Amino acid sequence: MAAPEGTIVTLTRAPRGSNPEWDAYYDDITEGWRIFLEQLRFAVERHGLSERRTIIFDGALADGRSPADALGLAEAAALPPGAPYRAPATTGEELSGTVWARSPGRLVLTVEGVGDGLLVLAEQPSAPHRPAGGVLVLLTTYGLDDAAFGRVEARWTSWWEAHRAPAPAGTPGDGPEDQRAEQHASQPVGQNTE
Repeated sequence: MAAPEGTIVTLTRAPRGSNPEWDAYYDDITEGWRIFLEQLRFAVERHGLSERRTIIFDGALADGRSPADALGLAEAAALPPGAPYRAPATTGEELSGTVWARSPGRLVLTVEGVGDGLLVLAEQPSAPHRPAGGVLVLLTTYGLDDAAFGRVEARWTSWWEAHRAPAPAGTPGDGPEDQRAEQHASQPVGQNTE
């Protein structure tokens, strides 16, 4: 829908209780849509939907801190949207940019050092499939060649491995192949990758 100041996106979800098997995931799916919409807004407004690469860490932190605290971004987490930040991160690099958005349990920061990227830090509440709660750390990069992206991915993966809690034995994600960062690459809308 067109609006005087831009575009309005309306997301309509089925009510909770319409499918009991999915009720346990209802809040996660809702939060996933909110995060996607923040990323979409950033991609459209700042990058014209250009190619991006995203690194995702999903699990729990060993010390129970928020992802912002664990990354050394506690001061940035206290700032209002639009405020600039600069902080030495525990990934071994200095991060800077602006607070893009915030809501209870979620902080979204622009990150200048990864091709004007976007960092989403979200706390995940406890749920039947995640009794102890968890965190989601999602870093989207733009315009990095393979070597530069590899360095970013190595730094952030090293940080995650040093700070994550191991998954309880016998649960999804407890194997070594499940403890790595996920990397997702996307192409501009309409571009075929085959």
